Amino acid sequence: AECPRGILTCDNGTCISPDYVCDGNSDCFDKKDEASCARCTRLEHPLCNNMGFTESRLPNKVFNCDDNDCLKKEFDKLLRSMDESCVNTEYFYCAYVFHGCLPARGAALSSPEPVLPCYEACTAARDYCYSQA
Repeated sequence: AECPRGILTCDNGTCISPDYVCDGNSDCFDKKDEASCARCTRLEHPLCNNMGFTESRLPNKVFNCDDNDCLKKEFDKLLRSMDESCVNTEYFYCAYVFHGCLPARGAALSSPEPVLPCYEACTAARDYCYSQA
């Protein structure tokens, strides 16, 4: 049987709510609900590391990267293309890409949960930068 839209279907047909996907506990017998989750990873980037940003999640959907080398290359390309007149742009991009991790929510969670940057801060920075152009 097929599960409703937005609900994960395990290989045995069990339906799993999005709340239980990537929560660190395998709710599907085949562990499908935990198989393709982003994992928090220590990253090395001197500029961002010096600002206190040392972790991100891989795979990284911002740059469509699966490893550190790809992420560093894409991030450096972004830094070269950014508008120098916009205040604190480097800090904003570091916070957006290397956003850190919260402690694990449960004993079964093998790695810390990624922290997403605050949406309001992102949109405010974007709107400010584009208004200066």
